[in-house]
Amino acid sequence: MKDFLLELWTFMRVRKKFWLLPIIFVTAHGVRYSDVELMLFGADKVIPKPVKFEVLSLALTTLQLSQALKRR
Repeated sequence: MKDFLLELWTFMRVRKKFWLLPIIFVTAHGVRYSDVELMLFGADKVIPKPVKFEVLSLALTTLQLSQALKRR
């Protein structure tokens, strides 16, 4: 799994058209990796299942605003 996460991070961050996209991991109860580990693997946000639309929407909005402020 760690190899997959490293591959995903590399894929997303190395390609110019993807490097600004936020990475949100959706985790199941009892997941093998902690939120901290997933953040170290490149996640911008970790959301547990079941996913509530409001939580996902807020996370996406927050990440978009954060990126817009960084570009200024």
